[in-house]
This record gives sequence, structure tokens and C-alpha cells, in this order.
Amino acid sequence: MNKNRRHFLHRSVAALAASLAPAALSANWPKQAFETTALQQALDLITGGNVEQGAVTLKAPGIAEDGGAVRVEVETALENVESITLLVEKNPVPLTSQFMLHGQSHAYIATNLKVRETSDVIALVKAGGRYYSGRRTVRVTAGGCS
Repeated sequence: MNKNRRHFLHRSVAALAASLAPAALSANWPKQAFETTALQQALDLITGGNVEQGAVTLKAPGIAEDGGAVRVEVETALENVESITLLVEKNPVPLTSQFMLHGQSHAYIATNLKVRETSDVIALVKAGGRYYSGRRTVRVTAGGCS
């Protein structure tokens, strides 16, 4: 196969994959959960109300001087983890982020969150179609969102 033909085929396959990716990603996008202002409603929309406590390690500071950048880490030894979701109880929109994972990857994320005021930070891990949670209270001395 000549060089031009190979180059054309590579670009065609890449363009096809790029055009299909948004549809595949939006199929699992919890739009309503990201829009709700009530923590319990966001939890119910994500989990259907079925959450088990434990099996999730959530690291966050007990006191955050700046709520604009609160470092959190989530890890679990559960197998076949599909997603890790973070919520902040008293933020204007509690659902802050959702990370989709490959089932065979190490289930660990680290990120910074904005935390408006002293709140519980909640980590949800979806593994094998079931949800597990961890929770930690973060006291904020200077708020992170308005």
C-alpha cells in the first residue's frame, strides 16, 4: 500500500472514532445529577438509593484554609471499578466530578475541589454495578465558591 493511501486510511479511522466518541460518552452522562442543588437528590439520581458504606478510602484535610483548592484522594481495592464520583454536601451544586475508569485500572484519583463551607465530602465508587461510599468532613476557614 502506498504512503498516501495509508495516511488517508489512518485519518479516516481517526475521524470516525472522533465523531463517535461524544455519543458514547454522553450515554452515561448524569446530566440531571450535575444540575440538581440537593445532595440527596443527586445521590439518588446516581445510585438509585442503593449505597453500601465502606470499601472506599477518602483522604481530605480535616481543616482547609482555602476552600478554593481542597485536595482529595480516593482509592479502593475493589475490582472492576467503573467510576469514582465526588460530591460536596453544601456546595451550590453538590456533584463536583465523575471519573470513568477502565475496569482493569488501579482505582485511584486525586484532584482539587472547591468547597463552599464546612461540609462532608462524599466519594462514590461504582464497582460491579454496585455503589460504595466514603465520607469525610472538611472544615473550611475561607469559602471556595459563591
